[in-house]
Amino acid sequence: MHKKAKKIIALVTLTAAFLFVAVGLNSATSSAAVYYGGNYILASSYYVTPGQDVTITGHRFYPNEKVTVSAGSMSKQVTADGSGAFSATFKVPYVPGDGQGNLEVRASGDMSRMEKSMNVVIAGFYPEIAPSSYFIYPHETVTWSGSGFAPGEAVKVYKNGAMIASVIANGGSFSGVSISTHSVGTENYSFVGQTSGARISRSITVGDPWWD
Repeated sequence: MHKKAKKIIALVTLTAAFLFVAVGLNSATSSAAVYYGGNYILASSYYVTPGQDVTITGHRFYPNEKVTVSAGSMSKQVTADGSGAFSATFKVPYVPGDGQGNLEVRASGDMSRMEKSMNVVIAGFYPEIAPSSYFIYPHETVTWSGSGFAPGEAVKVYKNGAMIASVIANGGSFSGVSISTHSVGTENYSFVGQTSGARISRSITVGDPWWD
């Protein structure tokens, strides 16, 4: 065979071998991209209140890679399992003001460089209070109960603008707050959560004892 023909055949063979290797690598890369593509994160709840736990789960990240998960100013590093799944739990922070806002959640794979983000809505607290009666006479006692405050927070009680008591809202509620009345007229009560900032007010009437 002519030397020039042999060189052409050798060159074609080498090129084919190179293309085979290249295609094999590209196929592996493409397969990985398909398998690990479409990664996503989920929240155990998308509407939360301060003090509540929220769990973030991730899926289709790289197997066994480190993933940095953040929720607002909080951050944790977790390790994905063999399928690229992970989870991280955070305590929802208290928001200044009316207690409402958005909690930005972000997950970033250290090896894959894949990143996903979303927002979880932080709802405010909407407490309710109720007196044992809205109409009483001087020197009688009114007993208050309340609910919808932050679990375990201290709630200060104000009467006509002056603080007169404090109670702990175990589980977000309380009962049995008894207060004596003194003079005829309207008494204005406010209950203010010291952690959540939640506030609610109600008024009762102290009647004139006509029989005195």
